[in-house]
Amino acid sequence: MKISHIIKVVGLLAGSAFHAFAGAPDKAPLTDAADSKMQVAFSGGATVGYDGNVYLQDGGALGHITSWVGRLQAGVEISRAISRENRIGLKFTPERVAFFGADEEDHTLLPVVLDWTGRAGALDWRWNTDVLFVEGPDAGPFYLEQGGSPAIGAFTVRDRRDAFRLRQVASVRWTSGSIFLRPVFSGYYHDFQTKLYNQPGYCNYLDRSDFSSGLDFGLKGGGDFWWVAGWRAGSEWQANTPWNTERYSNIYQRLLVGAEGSPFPWMTCKILLGPTFYDFGDETSDIFEGEHVRLFSDASVTVRPSRLDSITASYVQFEQMSASGCGAYQDILFRAWWTHKFEGTPFETRVGGDIRRGIFEAPSTRDDWIFYPGIECVWHVTPRIEVSLQGVYEWSASEVPNTPGRVYERPYAGLSVKAAF
Repeated sequence: MKISHIIKVVGLLAGSAFHAFAGAPDKAPLTDAADSKMQVAFSGGATVGYDGNVYLQDGGALGHITSWVGRLQAGVEISRAISRENRIGLKFTPERVAFFGADEEDHTLLPVVLDWTGRAGALDWRWNTDVLFVEGPDAGPFYLEQGGSPAIGAFTVRDRRDAFRLRQVASVRWTSGSIFLRPVFSGYYHDFQTKLYNQPGYCNYLDRSDFSSGLDFGLKGGGDFWWVAGWRAGSEWQANTPWNTERYSNIYQRLLVGAEGSPFPWMTCKILLGPTFYDFGDETSDIFEGEHVRLFSDASVTVRPSRLDSITASYVQFEQMSASGCGAYQDILFRAWWTHKFEGTPFETRVGGDIRRGIFEAPSTRDDWIFYPGIECVWHVTPRIEVSLQGVYEWSASEVPNTPGRVYERPYAGLSVKAAF
């Protein structure tokens, strides 16, 4: 991606925030004058790690390539309270990643986040824009083993390559007594800026997007706990290769039920799930089911069994456009982590992991699993400096027989130092 493009988008984001940071009038004066000033925080970090399978392949030319990996990150976060309950923030955290044993995978991450939250009377709102630029290889890898690319398209390998990604969420909630109404918007756009080749084994990455809007209705269940029902209308778009005439862009309607808030003092949750009704039109493969229903879930629960322990579990499931081929798949993620702080010491541990599954729609014959257990030990040297040691052992499985290219094992260990200024 050209540096001029990066400067342009960062400038647009910064310009949209400038008025709030530097010159917006306070709608409601703060009692503490210091709180109304612009606040600036800096951070930095470094990680050295060992990746036991850079390309997620157990065989062939890319099989079991290992590398030491170095990561350097810097960060700046600017925030300003426009009023007591109205705050805007801008964060920029560039990161350089170097693979010392596979330098063709070196890349730079340039994330920019703009967040605005506020409240006025019965209204509260949030607007978040998350932009990511990736400066890396401009071509995809070749996966020549039987079965093609690794499980779920090897998205961690994909995400080292040239790309632009945009995520946006916005909501405005009106609360009156025991009910609320909340219009919502969600946007996702991914521009994979790698080259397209019609060659066996080459991994083409196809641009995609998902935009939706809708309305939530909430009914108070007591305290800070709400029952929720909602509706979404949206559309997904997928680019295409010049040699493929099939189109999988679609429109959808989604019905949701769930809950959010704290049903108990030791628990918080945010749960939305329900059916999504898809219409893919008539330009898909003849064996693709153009109108179908799939489950949507965006659920997370955190419990605090003691003042030293917290357990967070989440389950996410939705259908989206494939990034590594024309078509769609169900993206499923179960995640659970337990954090324990050791009383009277500056140490804590995190134990848990992810289980991912990708169920691809016909005509693709792919049903993949990825297992990702891990542990992290953290030493809080000071309130602003921490040292952590991470270890994971990742492996995959395929429900389709005789697809060894999709199955791999990958150990990783890393040591990190982070500081805030």
